[in-house]
Amino acid sequence: MNTSIKYIYIINGTPRAGKDAFANLVEELSHVPVLNLSSVQTIKDLHTELVGYDDTIKSEKERKLISDTKNILDEYNDFSTFDIIRKIYEDRVNIIAFIHIREPHNINKLLTQLSLPCHSFTSIKTIFISNNQNENKTYNNTADQATLDHDKIKYNH
Repeated sequence: MNTSIKYIYIINGTPRAGKDAFANLVEELSHVPVLNLSSVQTIKDLHTELVGYDDTIKSEKERKLISDTKNILDEYNDFSTFDIIRKIYEDRVNIIAFIHIREPHNINKLLTQLSLPCHSFTSIKTIFISNNQNENKTYNNTADQATLDHDKIKYNH
């Protein structure tokens, strides 16, 4: 399996902290093509097609729908981990990949898979981005809630 991706950054952070803005800024300043992936994008696309989900709303109700669906599919067959790996290997253009994942157990699953000898990435790192406005907030879904314990998590890399 070949891909143009050499550097993988698993990016985590509180809601609306600027994760996409960070990835876009890296691409702009480095002049290197960047793949910006979300572990829930395929699930969002599915919900858009099936129930009219609108990604621009991002209300607590919609965020919980996406989080709960991801949890169910991941419990069934680690859907999000292997969906991300598939997308990385489909890419033939970009050098850097930013992969947005909030749940620590999903981050560890992806790190474990990407660290296998069959993959040949130059670097795999995790990044946490926060805006101080969200640190004392509680969330109604497991994905957003998991970001509040980021400083207590040990990752497998």
